[in-house]
Amino acid sequence: MAEDGFRLPISSYEEIVKIILGYGYHDKEASIDDISYNAAIHRTQVSGNNAFLMSIGVIEPTKGGKKITDVGKSLFLALQSGYDEQISHNWSKIVKNTDFLQKILAAIRIRQGMDRSTLITHIAYTAGQRKNKNVIAGSNAIIEIMKNAKLVVEKEDKIIPLKDEADSHEVDGQKEEQHIGLGMSGQSGVSAVNPIITKAIIPSLENGPVNFNFKFNITCTAKEFIELAPELKKTLKELSDYFSVDENVTD
Repeated sequence: MAEDGFRLPISSYEEIVKIILGYGYHDKEASIDDISYNAAIHRTQVSGNNAFLMSIGVIEPTKGGKKITDVGKSLFLALQSGYDEQISHNWSKIVKNTDFLQKILAAIRIRQGMDRSTLITHIAYTAGQRKNKNVIAGSNAIIEIMKNAKLVVEKEDKIIPLKDEADSHEVDGQKEEQHIGLGMSGQSGVSAVNPIITKAIIPSLENGPVNFNFKFNITCTAKEFIELAPELKKTLKELSDYFSVDENVTD
């Protein structure tokens, strides 16, 4: 089902980046003419992309114009530095926090890849837009955003989904899977809880603070849970030697 008039960008990815940089250089609100001057882009291109930039949380309206948000500022700093990892990290967060972009990414993943022309048509349809020059340019920009977010890659005119960066950790140029395993053994399926912490996690802590979210799903009876509780507490204690653990038990 088509989205109810989602406002796609009307320019190329490169022009959108210039507009974001233009807003980033203003600590306070900026008018369309301000951004047009800073980015060296015609004011109609600025105004035509503002709705999209607001929809993804990069800018927000003010009484006298628009201003960059905290999300936009973080992206601006990454784009300004030209550091690929920071750029992809910021774009990835934006894609994951924008329902429309999530729908497009889901479609690519479900189909295990789409050719560019088919994907452009799908983006336009999902946005509730008729294909024209601006819509095609904006759809191409959406694809480039996902490429720069390192969520997809293009091979022989086909857009192919990549594994989510949250599912892997890069160590010495190689990506390794990160898992917390709970080994269950013994009678009634309940006995020792054996945490397996991938060694790659620990070196990453040397580079600064890292946030990890561990979710343990345990299916058992009330009686089995009583038997399991001591081992579970022991596991949480062992994890706390490396991480700050917040124990949150739900039914």
